[in-house]
Amino acid sequence: PHTIWNVDETGCSTVTNPPKIIAMRGSKQVGQVTSAERGTLVTMLGFVNAAGGTIAPAFIFPRVNYKDIMLKDGPKGSLGMASPSGWMTEEKFLAAMKHFIKFVKPSSDNPCLLLMDNHKTHINIEVVTLARANNIILLTFPPHCSHRLQPLDVSVYAPFKTRYRAAMNAWMLSNPGKTVTIYEVAEFAQEAYIAAFSIANIVKGFSKTGIHPFNRYSFPEDEFLPSYVTDRPNPNMEDVNNDNGPQQLPSTSISVSFSQNDNVFQNEASNQALTVTSTIVLPEQMPLRDSYEHGPYKKLKKFWQPKGRKQIGVLSSAERGHHYTAVCCMNAIGTFVPPAFIFPRKRFKAELMDDAPTSSVAFCQENGWMNTETFLKWLNHFVQHVKPSNENKMAIVAIRDWKY
Repeated sequence: PHTIWNVDETGCSTVTNPPKIIAMRGSKQVGQVTSAERGTLVTMLGFVNAAGGTIAPAFIFPRVNYKDIMLKDGPKGSLGMASPSGWMTEEKFLAAMKHFIKFVKPSSDNPCLLLMDNHKTHINIEVVTLARANNIILLTFPPHCSHRLQPLDVSVYAPFKTRYRAAMNAWMLSNPGKTVTIYEVAEFAQEAYIAAFSIANIVKGFSKTGIHPFNRYSFPEDEFLPSYVTDRPNPNMEDVNNDNGPQQLPSTSISVSFSQNDNVFQNEASNQALTVTSTIVLPEQMPLRDSYEHGPYKKLKKFWQPKGRKQIGVLSSAERGHHYTAVCCMNAIGTFVPPAFIFPRKRFKAELMDDAPTSSVAFCQENGWMNTETFLKWLNHFVQHVKPSNENKMAIVAIRDWKY
C-alpha cells in the first residue's frame, strides 16, 4: 500500500465562512467577524499513500515571484511556488512532481502508482515523460468521479477545511483589527494539516473508495443510477438520415389509418349533418372534445429516503422532453372515442403506437401541436366511430380556437 499514492489540489482562502457560534435564544441578528468581503486563493497540493503516509505539501501563492516568508510557520519541507493567479499550471505541476520524486524515490525495483484527476495540467507530455523516467505509473480518474474515487476528496480535505477555518477564526480573535493575508495561510494550513492528514483519515479514504484494499463493490447500485440517463444505444443511422427536421421538434407523416384523401370527408360532411343546429340533443349525443399536451419529461415527485442519506436522486428520462398532443373526446354519459395522438414527426413509424389504446390513431405534425389540418383528420376519425346522421345529429363542445 505504501506505493499507491494520490495527489490533488485544494484551495486555501484568506476569507472563509465563519464557524457556528452560540447566541441567546430569540436573537434575530447574530454576527461574526470575517477578515474581508472577498479573499485571495492559495492552492495547496497534497500527497498521501494507502498506508497512511504523506509527504510535505506544495503551495502556489498568487504572486509573480515567490518569497520564503510566504511559507512562514507552514508544514516542514513544503514546496513554495508562485503564479499570477494562484492556480495550478503545467509548469508548477512539473515542479511538484520533482518534489514528489525527491521524497518518494521510486525505482525500477520499487515503482509507485500515482492516482490523480485528469486535469490538463496533470497530463501534459513533460509530466508523463518525467514519470516514465522515474518509474512512476500515472493513473487518472474518469471525469466527474473524483468526489467518489479520490481518497483526498473523500476523507481528508473536508476535515482539513474545517480545521483551517477554526485556525483562522482563532487567529482573528487573538489579533483583533488585523486582516488575514497570504502570509498567514501556511500557518493555518500547518494546524489543519496535522489534524486532518492523519493515518486514520488517509487509510479510510483509500478503503472507502475501494482502492486499497481493492473492492469493486464498495459503491451501492443506486449510486450508479444517474449514469443510466446517458447510457443509451447509438441511434440507427437510417432513422437519423430519414429525420431531417430540427432535433427539438422531430417529425413524421400521418398514420396509415388516415391515408385517405381529406376531400372524401369534406364531400361527405354535408350528408352526415355535423353542423350544430338548434336541435335539442340528448346527453349521449353531446361529445366533449379536448386536447392535452404530453411529454416524456415530467416534474419529479417527492419520495421517501433512508435516514442519513446525504445525496438522493430521482432518475428522469432527460433534461428536456419532446412535446406531443393527445386528443380525447367523450359524451355526457361517459362513452368515449378512442384518442388520437399528434407526434412531432414528419413520417409515421409503427413503433410510435406500441401499447397504445385500442383503435387509437396517430397523426404527425412537425411541432406536435394541433392545427386545422390535424383537426379535420381527427374529425374524420370521430365520424367513423360515432356515425352521426340526419336522424342522429351530434353537438361537439370544444374551446373557441381558430383551429376548430
